[in-house]
Amino acid sequence: MFWDESGASLLPVTRRTWAPRGCTPVIRHRFNWKRASMAAGLCYGSRGGGARLAFHHQVGAYDTQTLIGALDQLRQFLGGQKATLLWDGLPAHRSQAMVPGCGGSGPGWWWSHCPPTRPS
Repeated sequence: MFWDESGASLLPVTRRTWAPRGCTPVIRHRFNWKRASMAAGLCYGSRGGGARLAFHHQVGAYDTQTLIGALDQLRQFLGGQKATLLWDGLPAHRSQAMVPGCGGSGPGWWWSHCPPTRPS
């Protein structure tokens, strides 16, 4: 299974526009700084089964405790099957609390960090 998290903000993006000189467009926004985080896992069966998509979302950013909760929900989604989890190098993935959190979710869970890649 490949698992990754991402964040989104609902703030408008300010960029250069094609407005005529002297007619600057005005962006009106209340700046409430709403943020959401999403995580998704792409699951493949070990015996050639079909792919499944697991999706989790929440308000705010992921931390160790919320990731452990999301992984528990993922375990329920998979019906208790064994799984190998591949994820990136987010610091919450390597925290001291994550190891017992993942290990406490039951036997048959293995995880590995993907090596960092250089942007092209």
